Amino acid sequence: MILDFTRQLRLHEAFRLSPDVLHSSSSDGQKYDLAVDSLGSSASFKYFGNRRGLTAYSYVDETLLVFDSTVFSAADREATHLLDGLLRHAGRPTDVHSTDTHGYTEVIFAVTRMLRIAYEPRIRQLTNQQLYSWEPVAAHRQLGQTLLPDARLDPERIARHWDEVLRLVVTPKLRHREASRLFGRLNSYARQHPLYRALKELGRLVKTEFLLRYVDQVELRQRIQKQLKGESAHRLAHAVWHGRNQEFHAATRSEQLVAETCKRLLMNAIICWNYLHLSQHLARLPPEQQAATLATLSPFAVLSYHHLNLHGEYDFSDQPLPAEAPFDMDLIAAWQPPSKPA
Repeated sequence: MILDFTRQLRLHEAFRLSPDVLHSSSSDGQKYDLAVDSLGSSASFKYFGNRRGLTAYSYVDETLLVFDSTVFSAADREATHLLDGLLRHAGRPTDVHSTDTHGYTEVIFAVTRMLRIAYEPRIRQLTNQQLYSWEPVAAHRQLGQTLLPDARLDPERIARHWDEVLRLVVTPKLRHREASRLFGRLNSYARQHPLYRALKELGRLVKTEFLLRYVDQVELRQRIQKQLKGESAHRLAHAVWHGRNQEFHAATRSEQLVAETCKRLLMNAIICWNYLHLSQHLARLPPEQQAATLATLSPFAVLSYHHLNLHGEYDFSDQPLPAEAPFDMDLIAAWQPPSKPA
């Protein structure tokens, strides 16, 4: 497995944001045109003009490895599919996850909290967000508070459906059903389902707590910005997806998933090669230069691809290919990253 091999490299550990967090990640969607008719496609003049397309949704961890991806209709909201990729990797659980505004809903705040995932989205136009409280708004106003809630929560709504809420959260956790299917079913009703309203009420509480921390803590805002690496990985994805006008030519979802998985495999192969190249370069430096070089090295360097010939090369000569390995694996395995300054 490319992911497991890359995670064993010492440079991979050096690029982690925090040694206290097991795994932080982000996810983001990318729109692609469809060259064939497909039931899973949708129209969007903004993205596809007069054509139809789909969304390829990728999950990127803090060290830029693309650990999961999926495809779905461009008409679907990204938040509906957010939990699917996270719960498929129960062996390496995510502690912190970030998305942009498209990945956020109040229901996602509720479910991620119950799954013990710290959900930290980057939300546009914070001034338009509503804050909620257990107490009446008038009670906060009487205390002379500057920042007031906009509405009061209804704890009875949560309590009435608490057992159903637990069952809904446990079902995708145990992999009986994908979370996206459950959310899709709840969203299909003409009026909001009582269970969905209970989840929203709980999510409003979690969202309010997050927004207050987001406004107050500059470190949190900076960490979220650093975690949102999916958009940077899109450039590598476009470079890999260079043939056939960068369109999907698969009609069924299973075929689309195969194409998306192949793209993810190529991306991780390039990222792994860059990790090996950078590790070997650092290991060959004098010890006194390694710390300064590593400090100036951006983790986004592993997403570089301009030094690679992505179109391949046709060799019609009779000469055998050189058998020499491009990397000194013993040197890379023995290298120890310099300790970070306190």
